[in-house]
Amino acid sequence: MRDASADQHVWMDQGGTFTDVLRVDSGGRAEVLKVPSDRADLAALGAGAADVRRGTTIATNALLERTGAPVLLLTNVGFGDMPWIGDQTRPELFRLAIDKPAPLCAGVLECPGRISVEGEVLAPAAVDASALAGWRSRVEAVAIVLIHGPQAPAEELRLAEAARAAGFAQVSVGHEVAPSRGYLARLHTTLADAALSPLLPRVPGAYMRSDGGLAQAEDRAQWRGCHAVLSGPAGGVVAVARLSG
Repeated sequence: MRDASADQHVWMDQGGTFTDVLRVDSGGRAEVLKVPSDRADLAALGAGAADVRRGTTIATNALLERTGAPVLLLTNVGFGDMPWIGDQTRPELFRLAIDKPAPLCAGVLECPGRISVEGEVLAPAAVDASALAGWRSRVEAVAIVLIHGPQAPAEELRLAEAARAAGFAQVSVGHEVAPSRGYLARLHTTLADAALSPLLPRVPGAYMRSDGGLAQAEDRAQWRGCHAVLSGPAGGVVAVARLSG
């Protein structure tokens, strides 16, 4: 006998409080479930279905609440304060004491090395292996962002290899996450990717990205923290566009 669930299509929205599930069978019959997210078994909720698509606000909530994985930033010597200084944009220009959100890194290792604006390696990038290993018990992820990093990718990849050798499973590399010339934007995006990627659900199926596209759970290049910040909201926009079309 054919399993009826194999003809079902399942859509889920995993929120901070509830996970909403819509099941539609081949005859167009719909079933709606609402399950507390802290007890939701994503695999069981989508088991046997022909197609499973999920959106989630896990990354959104973690970014807003600053509850992502602790991150160590590797960057150039002299730029270790950039996550705190930024471009000095402030919500109230003349206020003396301004409360700004804490940066997404728990610490910084400044690394020797220099890349010219044209991509010439003027001094090879390097990291102190013992200093890197010393952070292993305090952080879960590493973000690597060098000045002009996209112009000489091998320099960042060398540091990434050292971080993985030190035992870090999540290593986010600036030129892979955000290959733009703007150092500060690349820095913030890579820190977010490192902090949020370890939190994402990895149950097989398709996941909604911030751009409204879908990525398979096992494709870590496409389903990662920097692509998941607006996963839940994007699902709502896609649904409205579909329904109103």
